[in-house]
Amino acid sequence: MAHYLDKETSDIIKAARFPLILLVLFVHATVWTHTELDPEALSEKSFSFVTDLFSFNLGAMAVPIFFVLSGLLFFWAAEDGYVSFSWFVDKWKKRLRTLLVPYLVWNLLMFAAIALKNFLF
Repeated sequence: MAHYLDKETSDIIKAARFPLILLVLFVHATVWTHTELDPEALSEKSFSFVTDLFSFNLGAMAVPIFFVLSGLLFFWAAEDGYVSFSWFVDKWKKRLRTLLVPYLVWNLLMFAAIALKNFLF
C-alpha cells in the first residue's frame, strides 16, 4: 500500500513553497557586489543590509530545502518503504517527461530566438 501525505503535511509544504520560491528569486536577482557592512552605519546602509540578509543568508537555505523536500516526496509514495527497480524507472520516466522535456524545449526556443536575432540583425 502506498503512503500518501496527510492534509496537514501537504498544507505545510504548500505554504512553504511560496517563501522558498521568493528566496530563490532573491538569490538570482541580487547584485553580486557584496560589501561588508559596518554595524555603526546600519541606518545608512539598511537597503544593503536587507538585500544581503535575504539574498546571501536566508536565500542560501532555499535551494537545499527544495532539494531535501523533493527527495522526500520522490520516495514518499513507495510501497511500504520498498523501492523496486520498476518503481524507480517509472518515477524517473515521469520526471524526464515533466522536467527534462520542458527544459529542453525552452532552451531550444531561446537558441532559436538568438539565432533568429543574429540572422535578422
